[in-house]
Amino acid sequence: MLRSPKLLLFLLALCIGLGSAFQISRYPSRLRASARCEHLAEVKFSADGKTLVGIQSGTRWHAITIRLWDVETGRQRAAVPTDLRHVRLVLLSPDGRCLAALDSVAGVRIWHLPTGKQHAIPSADGARDPSHGWMGFSPDGKLLAVEVQQPPTCSLFDTETAQKVASFPAPVRNLAFTPDGQTLVWSSSSLTADRRVLHLWDVRTRRQRAEKEAHRDVIGCLALTPDGKTIATATICQERAKPEIKLWETATLEEKAAFTTETVGLVHSLFFSPDGRLLVAGEIEPMVWDVAARPPRQVARFQCQPTFVRDGTVMAAFHKAEGLELWDTATLQRRTTFRWHERSAGSSFHPMGATLAGNGALLAVVSADDGGKLGKLPRWMERVMGRPLGDAAHLTTEFWDPTTGEFRGSFGTTGIMSPDGGTFVIVGPDVVHGPDNELQLWDLPPRWPLEYRLGLWLSSLLAAAAVAWWVVGKMKKPH
Repeated sequence: MLRSPKLLLFLLALCIGLGSAFQISRYPSRLRASARCEHLAEVKFSADGKTLVGIQSGTRWHAITIRLWDVETGRQRAAVPTDLRHVRLVLLSPDGRCLAALDSVAGVRIWHLPTGKQHAIPSADGARDPSHGWMGFSPDGKLLAVEVQQPPTCSLFDTETAQKVASFPAPVRNLAFTPDGQTLVWSSSSLTADRRVLHLWDVRTRRQRAEKEAHRDVIGCLALTPDGKTIATATICQERAKPEIKLWETATLEEKAAFTTETVGLVHSLFFSPDGRLLVAGEIEPMVWDVAARPPRQVARFQCQPTFVRDGTVMAAFHKAEGLELWDTATLQRRTTFRWHERSAGSSFHPMGATLAGNGALLAVVSADDGGKLGKLPRWMERVMGRPLGDAAHLTTEFWDPTTGEFRGSFGTTGIMSPDGGTFVIVGPDVVHGPDNELQLWDLPPRWPLEYRLGLWLSSLLAAAAVAWWVVGKMKKPH
């Protein structure tokens, strides 16, 4: 029976069609570039989204290597070998000229990429306890702030010379640069200093420009609007007290507004929406305030911190009862609500996080499926195809159109989306080549690759030809 050409043609068409459909269901887009990199532990996008920074973890005998890829072409721009083995954080400066790494043993390293020159900030200078430290560049990339704990202190270093410029008794949540990088706003957290005072420090002259007593209680965190004209501060209150939040004019430290949160608890973080209209207070079940209103009013409270598009006109956040909500920040009204609990009975889909593309054209949702979307057949196909189809927790990434609510496609694994929403990066184990990791850059929004579409078209054509051949053969047979 298998010798029949008609049946063989039909089986060929079926195999081509199933293979194309299976690939589309798992990776519904075009693979722009891929590379194998041994022990690739972590990747992240630069601030402008044009460079991908990866940490190639070392072993007991080998130090790590930091690699940079061009997001548009997928080509490696640089490979920076180091003598570090316990790197906690790697950052690329906003201008892309400096690379910094924080090591929990060796301290901080700074590389000037155009020249390849390296500077070292020893643990004794940069951090007495670097295992719990943090660092960040100034907006112009000329200064590097390194935080240490016990006691919380931030030191500023010149990225060209690695010389210490200044030191402040403040944690990172109590320190912020203005967008032009010329002014540093900070408040102390030291037990020996006044922790209720707000300070302005001039970066150019290296001197304090102004100070003002801001609260009766300790300042727990602060934030600046994206234009740098307004400062927000929040207090650390005593037990059963409600935190106080105040808004200040950056130029004069004049108070603009003051309000108290409705719930008792600590506010560990503050940040503004890109347009500066909304203020998000807190990390767990954060509150969103409309600070453009007088007095400021609470707009919503979410399950986790919201995310915004680049111009701040759209906000996305999870709500315990409603699901994922998209808000129009101009009208402060819900635009769309994604209710995953309304899926078919027996669905075990659980959304875990969401990210909006900077242009607002795409919404990425990471979800877990405890029902085992990836069964034995996909696991067998992983070995055959040499490519991971999903991680151990059965996590997937779905892409939606925030404007229309239309489903655009999904990947059977997790990854990171570029700030402009044009690239999806996946890092996973290379099943064929053993311990190496495969770095994959996929085009967004999801579009069926041409070869898969041709596969479906060819499968349909061959199947139709096989059926027509069989029908014609039947008609020609004498009765």
